[in-house]
Amino acid sequence: YILKDNFKSLQGKSTEDYASGLLTARQVNKLRVIMHDNFERGSSIREIEEDIKKNLILKDRFAIDKDGNKILQISKEERPIAIARTESTRLAAGGILEHYKNQGVERVTFAATISERTCPICENLNGQIFNINEAVGLIPEQTHPYCRCTWVAL
Repeated sequence: YILKDNFKSLQGKSTEDYASGLLTARQVNKLRVIMHDNFERGSSIREIEEDIKKNLILKDRFAIDKDGNKILQISKEERPIAIARTESTRLAAGGILEHYKNQGVERVTFAATISERTCPICENLNGQIFNINEAVGLIPEQTHPYCRCTWVAL
């Protein structure tokens, strides 16, 4: 699953995208290898974070407001852990859905990790049942990084 994923939310396509901190195609390919190799080794999130720090030169990530001003979303120092956690969750969720589809599973349950860090959206989705095709792309919830949710087959 990792080897064919496009890392759409991280990859830029233009000079403006790269200036705002999105990754080049070359960086995305490096990240794909980092994630694949670390998943294969069963690495921890911290080990993935260190591998990202060592192998990718990340920039601060900015959004552009309606007036064209740059708004800092996340610093380059915080990005390795954010990418390690969020992408691990996203790739694991996508991979498990692909596995479930291959096994003939038709419905899945959204399973949130409930704690003081759980966002209200994920808390409300916890326990909800989805047809497997509707579930694709729902984890991580798009409004926040560091998601810790997963899918459970029915």
